[in-house]
Amino acid sequence: MSNARGLSTVGEPLTSRHTRLSPVGEPTSTASPCACFPLLLKEEQVLELLQIGRSVYFQLIKSGELESVLIGRSRRVPRDSLLTYVQELRATASAA
Repeated sequence: MSNARGLSTVGEPLTSRHTRLSPVGEPTSTASPCACFPLLLKEEQVLELLQIGRSVYFQLIKSGELESVLIGRSRRVPRDSLLTYVQELRATASAA
């Protein structure tokens, strides 16, 4: 499911028209892996992508573990910040 500008929306599978699965299940793409995601993600999108609840989301924002920006009264998470957070989680897991 995409909106009028072709950006992915909540509920859309993580694969898109730009990404296809190879026979072994590895993503292959002509665009960057994040090209299908908007630059700034809404709360609902972050919740779905990370598979977390609202209280954990707000804890991550409050602690600074997950960067966010305000646009008017709307809080958004930059996709780069989301990727950085996941990379930090992976680094912490591999160090343990």
